[in-house]
Amino acid sequence: MSIMDRTRGCIVYGSVRSSYLRMLDPVQNHTLRLCLGAYRTSPLSRLCILANEPPRQKHSIQYCLKLSTSSHNPAYNSVFNCKVKRSFELKPNQVPPLGIRRQPELQAVGFKKKDVLHCSVPSKPPCVEVIPKPRNFFFAVLRKRQKTYYKTKFAFVLPIHNYNVYS
Repeated sequence: MSIMDRTRGCIVYGSVRSSYLRMLDPVQNHTLRLCLGAYRTSPLSRLCILANEPPRQKHSIQYCLKLSTSSHNPAYNSVFNCKVKRSFELKPNQVPPLGIRRQPELQAVGFKKKDVLHCSVPSKPPCVEVIPKPRNFFFAVLRKRQKTYYKTKFAFVLPIHNYNVYS
């Protein structure tokens, strides 16, 4: 199942009723048995462990944790500042949004919004940074026989004055 989750949006599967997800369980069951060569009597939970398949909730919890670092993301408020929690408490048959569904798991791992270090996107992309250009080819022009100690020292010390802006 998690292979399907990774390729077709596991976070979206989280908003589906559990009865619909149970329809996919036989597909996962059969696929794991074929891949692992297991018997029909092998428990599905053991097959998932052998196949290194994470639980369905893992991907959505990871998404919530990643989303918590960027408060400028448009989805941040709908996950962490959900204002419709009360309406979903009154209507238990409706599937609640991601923030409400994953809140108990996030609390169980000890997640606190105040402890999150927020990431910021730099205003200037790294590809625009100024790279110093070599200005003195004196050392490269000299032949090996012409390179004395003083000429070599001069060739390395001279360019330092040109680049004092970068230090």
